[in-house]
Amino acid sequence: MNKKFLNFKIPLIIISGLILAAVFYLGQVLIIPDKFMPGVYIAGMPVAGKTEAEAVPIVESKIRSYYHTPVKFYKDDFEYEITIEGIAEPIDIADNVNNILAQEQQRPLAEKLVSFVTSKEVPYSPSLSYNEETLKELVEEWNDNLKVGAKNATLEMDNNKGLIVIPEQLGLEVDRDRTFAGLPQAIDNIDDNISLPIYLKEAEPRVLAKDLAHMGEISSFTTNFNTSEINRSKNLRLAASKINGNIIEIGEEFRFNEIVGKRTVESGYSDAMIIVSGKFEPGLGGGVCQVSSTLYNACLMAGLEISERHNHGLAVSYVQLGLDATVVYGIQDFRFINNTSSPIYIRALTNGGQLTISIYGNVADKKNVQLTHIVDRVINFTEVLEPKDDLAPGDKIVEVGGQPGYNVRAFQKFYDSSGALISTKQLSSDYYRPLNKVVLVGPDAAQTVNNHQASGNTAPNDDKNPSASVPIVTPVSPLPDSNSTPGGTSDLSGQPQPETVPFAEKDNNQEKNPAATDKIQPGETEDRGKKKEEDASANNSEIIYYNHNRDIYDF
Repeated sequence: MNKKFLNFKIPLIIISGLILAAVFYLGQVLIIPDKFMPGVYIAGMPVAGKTEAEAVPIVESKIRSYYHTPVKFYKDDFEYEITIEGIAEPIDIADNVNNILAQEQQRPLAEKLVSFVTSKEVPYSPSLSYNEETLKELVEEWNDNLKVGAKNATLEMDNNKGLIVIPEQLGLEVDRDRTFAGLPQAIDNIDDNISLPIYLKEAEPRVLAKDLAHMGEISSFTTNFNTSEINRSKNLRLAASKINGNIIEIGEEFRFNEIVGKRTVESGYSDAMIIVSGKFEPGLGGGVCQVSSTLYNACLMAGLEISERHNHGLAVSYVQLGLDATVVYGIQDFRFINNTSSPIYIRALTNGGQLTISIYGNVADKKNVQLTHIVDRVINFTEVLEPKDDLAPGDKIVEVGGQPGYNVRAFQKFYDSSGALISTKQLSSDYYRPLNKVVLVGPDAAQTVNNHQASGNTAPNDDKNPSASVPIVTPVSPLPDSNSTPGGTSDLSGQPQPETVPFAEKDNNQEKNPAATDKIQPGETEDRGKKKEEDASANNSEIIYYNHNRDIYDF
């Protein structure tokens, strides 16, 4: 009996040992595995029995082969091919393998046992993501070939019907989301050849007809120019055509230099007279500043927000002092923001010798605005003699007509519908330097010049704009007699010489009042100017002095 028991006990012990060994093994494999279970695949590659470090190069080799898969996008006859590597973000393979092993460790024990016994396939496929910047560049490139531009609703002026709205037109552009939705989202989804259609969708314009339904003129401003100055008139008309028809949306900023562009011969601009260092010289694009200045005044009349504006170094003739806006490409710009409740539309037209810029917007935004200025100081110019040997003895020729300088403040006044003043805003405080009158003289007068130089009798420098010393002949009054001949003497270039004419307060219609006699006399002080301001404010007005000098050109 004992022998029978021993014969039974020994196999039982062996079997129990085997069971315990199997349990221990399964516990190590199934519960806390450091190797991948049977049936596990990553990116289509079997990694069963592999450690994390052993699995990484296997998976990496397979994924790199997927990167070279071509992807073809097409629309009708247009085709574009790129690889998965060219558009996908790089996959961190080691991190992916580590995460998959962690998932295996968390898998339910029953599932692991089934996989262990049956070798059931357990696939893992790293996900793909795509470079947003690359996709954006693709869409932009495709749009260059496939896009049909939408057309904004615009305004036109009809001689019979007045202002009319031209409806918008829908366009077509690449549907980014729908086109890229067909890209594989995981490595295992990549086929040998991927071919995807490029989808288009309707593109709405920025400005719709409904946005312009209540449009009307909210401001207009006109300046004059001399049509006999051919090149300058050409430049002016070209710049005006560039801003004509522009629509500025709510909150959008208008940048003059960006719209008009660089003033070059290739762009169609010509040389016209400008003033450089006190001398008349041909300059490319002369006349453009009259457009920016006219637009500036139209914007002020509409109550728009000005974000950048610069005055000229010298007074100009086509707008009031303190209400000009010079522009120099890449250096000085004129910018404003549409702060109204609707898009605004710019209309810039020339007719004969007049430039008119009108701004259209929601008529509910129309303002009652008056622009005025005060001259705080008039700075005398001087008459300068320059020797010229090829002139006859005693001859004199005016090369540059004199122009006084000014310290000026400009104001914007807002009125209600009854004409009562609501508020006054100071726009700027500007300085315009004087321009000396230059007279070329023959040999006899030249000796007088030399005597002046020898005695050290030179022109004083203005404290705000110092310049090189030059011989003085006569200090000249900036305000000639109102009976003097308009235009004065002709200079070498045939340009009319300066005349400075005072005018009374100017209203929105820009009408001149030649009867004004309240002049600032030579040598008057700033106190006198300030007293004039105080006197004017007592009756809600300023006395306006307008420099009517047609030989001063813009930069």
